[in-house]
Amino acid sequence: MLQILQLNLFGGVTPEWTAGFGKQQKQLFQRINDIKRGKTMHTRKSVFVTTFLLVMLGCFLLPMANLSPTLNKLHAAEAADEPEIKWVLPIHQGYISSDFGDRIHPVTKKKQFHRGVDVAAPKGIAVFAAADGKVIFSDRKEKYGLLVELMHPDGYLTRYSAMDTLLVQNGQIVKAGEMIGKVGSTGLSTAPHLHFEVLNNDKAINPASLIDFSAFKKDRVNHQ
Repeated sequence: MLQILQLNLFGGVTPEWTAGFGKQQKQLFQRINDIKRGKTMHTRKSVFVTTFLLVMLGCFLLPMANLSPTLNKLHAAEAADEPEIKWVLPIHQGYISSDFGDRIHPVTKKKQFHRGVDVAAPKGIAVFAAADGKVIFSDRKEKYGLLVELMHPDGYLTRYSAMDTLLVQNGQIVKAGEMIGKVGSTGLSTAPHLHFEVLNNDKAINPASLIDFSAFKKDRVNHQ
């Protein structure tokens, strides 16, 4: 009987039943055959499920692969369409009386970080937009005095303060070199000058890194 079972388990031919086998033996052989068929069906089912999942994964990933180059082209096109900022001088005469960086404040007499540059100039001298932008503030503001703030592309913002006259309004679009105000001595100031700041993503940066102020002679430092 053991030999018969071994033949059947390893793919042999199912033996013909003889009179020597009873009902119990027939049930045993039937159970063995059922197990073999069950394993085969389970294996086929596993292969089917795996194949199905791979096909579905391919259907999901293929559109993404085709979409990636398209997105890259769109991003490149957007970057190419974004205008490059053209920077110009915000004032055409005067001299730098206070540089960007640490200084002793002329009014408070305390050491503090100067977030911009001061250009001393006669009262009433024209002040210009340093780049194309939008006016987001045009009014008086505490220590700044009369102040104009312009928003520019790429997270840049410029400030023009201590002015005597404001010539633009909130929401107005201005071009680089367009007159936006006149030099004055408002706010914490000791003499007429333009206080000019440049910020990028809310961080103050040296205006001289974008605009050439070399023509302005630094006769006196920390005056305004």
